[in-house]
Amino acid sequence: MVTTTPSLNTTSSTPRRFIRIAFWPLFVILLEQLVPKNRGAGIVRDPQLRQDLTFFLLVTLVEIITNLALIASALGLGAQLQSSIGFSLWPAQWPWPAQAVLAFFAVDLFD
Repeated sequence: MVTTTPSLNTTSSTPRRFIRIAFWPLFVILLEQLVPKNRGAGIVRDPQLRQDLTFFLLVTLVEIITNLALIASALGLGAQLQSSIGFSLWPAQWPWPAQAVLAFFAVDLFD
């Protein structure tokens, strides 16, 4: 009998990833309010909170800009290759639902 180990895949789909990125700071703030490390100190008086939230927002912004730049450069490279080799890299003759499924899997593959 063959047993399989549970998957340790840490990548998630794009909507789940967005939800995780968007709500993580709120979860941390709520958890700190419910179970504080020090009873006398709260999230409101935490001097590190502003730095943490600024860092989180800055990193998220850099990630979004980098992803958009990579997508734009990949599209530009694809258009350049299409004009130089003479045929399309994307199956434009397929019906749009099939193209949407292909795009979904392509994005999920590189995520």
